[in-house]
Amino acid sequence: PGVWPAPGLEVRVVNPETGEPCKVGEEGELWHRGDLVTRGYYKKPEETAQAFTEDGWLRSGDLAVQDEAGRTIFKGRLREVLRISHFMVAPREIEEFLMAHPKVHQAFVVGVPDVKLGEAPVAYVIPREGEILNEAELVAHCKGKIASYKIPRVIRLVKDVPRTPGPHGDKVQKARLREQAIQELGQEARP
Repeated sequence: PGVWPAPGLEVRVVNPETGEPCKVGEEGELWHRGDLVTRGYYKKPEETAQAFTEDGWLRSGDLAVQDEAGRTIFKGRLREVLRISHFMVAPREIEEFLMAHPKVHQAFVVGVPDVKLGEAPVAYVIPREGEILNEAELVAHCKGKIASYKIPRVIRLVKDVPRTPGPHGDKVQKARLREQAIQELGQEARP
């Protein structure tokens, strides 16, 4: 649960919109600075300007939290974060909660546009082999255990999701899954 920074490396977690440091336990973007951090992108001044602050902090694009001991806990990628009302929610958090259900093999969460919330979470769940599972069972698993805004508005039980094969295992195509959710659901994601 968490890691300390390497010697010579400064680490902080900040609000990605304001750049202000987050409180202990509050999620934000992970920033790095130090001798171990690159100074920029070779012959790419625009990308370097976007990735670094004026005082040398590298904006990692990672969502993280720091505990009381100063350890950093990775939560996901900032570009994958769902913005539900005024909350930033890492899909990984919802996925891990769903996968704690004994009948769930894998779970993948994406956000779909929602007029009221900004985004609503939608889950694609692959049941364990031989298990019979339904949406109501998973919603009941979530109620009272995670914040109501994190409970997927729609849960699709599927055999698989779009993936790209790779040398370290298949990578789930979240962008394609999100497009699929938007096409399938339309306004169905409304609570």
